[in-house]
Amino acid sequence: MNVLDPIIDVAPITNVYPTYTKESRYGPTHVDYAANHHHYREDSFDIDTETIASEEGCPEVPCREVLDFENGKCTYTQLPRGTLCPGQSCDNGGPCDADENDYCDGDGTCRNLCDAAELCRGDSSQCPDDEFAPSSKVCTKMGKSSGGPCDAPDYCDGRGRCVDKFQPRKHVCRRAIDVCDEAETCTGVSGDCPSNSFARKGIECTSIGESSGGACDDVDRCDGYGKCIDHFKGTKHLCRREVDVCDEPEYCSGECGVCPDDVAAPMGKVCTQIGKSSGGKCDGVD
Repeated sequence: MNVLDPIIDVAPITNVYPTYTKESRYGPTHVDYAANHHHYREDSFDIDTETIASEEGCPEVPCREVLDFENGKCTYTQLPRGTLCPGQSCDNGGPCDADENDYCDGDGTCRNLCDAAELCRGDSSQCPDDEFAPSSKVCTKMGKSSGGPCDAPDYCDGRGRCVDKFQPRKHVCRRAIDVCDEAETCTGVSGDCPSNSFARKGIECTSIGESSGGACDDVDRCDGYGKCIDHFKGTKHLCRREVDVCDEPEYCSGECGVCPDDVAAPMGKVCTQIGKSSGGKCDGVD
């Protein structure tokens, strides 16, 4: 409970009606249910009448709920603004009455945003015909909005009902995280953003991959599920050429982006063509 919400203490009596007092917005408000009395008495109730026996007997008070019951007294707390309160306001019974969408206005009154109040004209005892709020009036507080990223402000329809509105189809409701993700746009018929979708398998993603930039790294590709998979060159890819006959060429391992360590030719391999032989009769094979 919000500590700033007004509290209503009620001493309910059978066959009675409530009377209210106007006090500070955030102070306690007491409602005294007393038979045949039309007055307000703070922190008291009529001891000459019969009080209720349990919390289940506490009378319903529009836009309030029972907070506590003790010694025959019901303590109420005011419901927050926007709480639906069907059946607690005046219902004209007409086909355009939106009783199921009536809401608490924060002052303890149950009302319909898309309905307009009628005022007596002063020349007749009859209340004027029921009128409704214009279609330009926002009614999001009483609409059926899901509160999702594709929801838009709801508007009255001019006939007493609040029409749920949504963002258009091109409205981005979830941006792409990277190249392996895709942005989602609203459907135009729901307040919820569609399920997350990903870039198709095979899309290049080297810029976000775990590539080392080595000689054996290959182009990284999306896996179709939102991940960038690091790829490497195969075992037939030459990553370091031999310097001479005493050196060996290196090929990628296929398991990492780094070229293997440099390997020398085995001992005993003929290398006369690069040796320091003078070509004399006494030269042997290098």
